[in-house]
Amino acid sequence: MSAIIEKPNSTEKEQKEYDELNPNKYGGYSLHGACLAIAPISWRLSWASEAIVRGCDVNELDGIYQPLRPLHAAIENPGDVDYRTGKLHDRFESLEMVQFLLAHGADPRLQAGQAHIPKRHWLTPMDVALSNARYHRESGFSVYRFWEEARDLMIEAAKNLTVYQKASRRTRFSTEEMGTKKVYKVAKESKSAKQEGKTADEVLKRPRI
Repeated sequence: MSAIIEKPNSTEKEQKEYDELNPNKYGGYSLHGACLAIAPISWRLSWASEAIVRGCDVNELDGIYQPLRPLHAAIENPGDVDYRTGKLHDRFESLEMVQFLLAHGADPRLQAGQAHIPKRHWLTPMDVALSNARYHRESGFSVYRFWEEARDLMIEAAKNLTVYQKASRRTRFSTEEMGTKKVYKVAKESKSAKQEGKTADEVLKRPRI
């Protein structure tokens, strides 16, 4: 997926509000700001796209308020309410932000937490989503579905990342093993050549059978 998402079409008034709320104008952790914002998802995705183009890391820890990563920030707010009208959306808009981050390399296996919590107790966004889903479901709030769906997306992405990394390691080890065997073979042939009175160049130029 391309990191570039065009600015949404808007009226002059909306454009002014878009520019005022754009976290990229303030620097710092602008990708986190886009994830935490309660603005329309089209604005948030555009801001997130701009942040990535500017060089923001999709797995960076936020050091301002608490050590959040963008994925943790994206599931803070389901995005089920229009902040301007107070009306409910027909979907959880923040799921689109989760999908956007995963498509751009966010790793849901990475942990984060709060400044006063030891790192050994930090949680992955999948853990946070599970906890939130369980709490809201037991409390009788239908919004629990947001965290369940977000967690499903992250679990699938985590599986794909694990498979890819294992395949990459196998390829690297295989390449290294082939290189080692080649060096060993040349060394063995060089040793044999010395015994036969041949030079190393003659060995390397010898046709392979």
